[in-house]
Amino acid sequence: MKKLSIVLVAAVSLVLFASCMTGPNGERVPDWVLNPPVVSDFYYGVGYADQANLTLSKRVAETRGRADIASQIEVTIQEVVSIYTQESGTGDESQLIEFVEVATRQITDQTVAGAVVHSMHLMDDGGVWVLIAYDIEAAKHFVAEAIEAAAREFARTEEAAFSEWKAGQAFAYMDQLLDTNPPRSKPVTR
Repeated sequence: MKKLSIVLVAAVSLVLFASCMTGPNGERVPDWVLNPPVVSDFYYGVGYADQANLTLSKRVAETRGRADIASQIEVTIQEVVSIYTQESGTGDESQLIEFVEVATRQITDQTVAGAVVHSMHLMDDGGVWVLIAYDIEAAKHFVAEAIEAAAREFARTEEAAFSEWKAGQAFAYMDQLLDTNPPRSKPVTR
């Protein structure tokens, strides 16, 4: 009897696991949907979409995959828990009403320039699964380039500001000279 229950539990577990690996029509989804690769020098994100046409499905799935990567890099979680309790009556006639509400919001704001489609799977129902790969070294390079560009822009701005300041000083000096020693014109004679 004990052996039969172990076999039954194993069979039920296998059916449940297989149902998690299938799409809406019983079609098997890629292994990387439930188990994305874990590699130290890449982020991987999974996205799915089933839109009106293939091009739109692909675009939306890619966007969701990139959002998955962005939430792995940094995410801000905000949560509100509201508890309402009311008791009425006394003794054995009292009634307790309790209401709990939880609202959670996840916010992600990252640039994932250079993220590419690593793998794509088209389902029979028209849905598209994508696996997006984001090379961490490429991300570091992108950030370094952005910092350098910002520094160059800042340097140009500092140089322009200095030039404007120097021009202002020159004009102020010229005004001072004109105030203290105005030009005198002589009449023209022939």
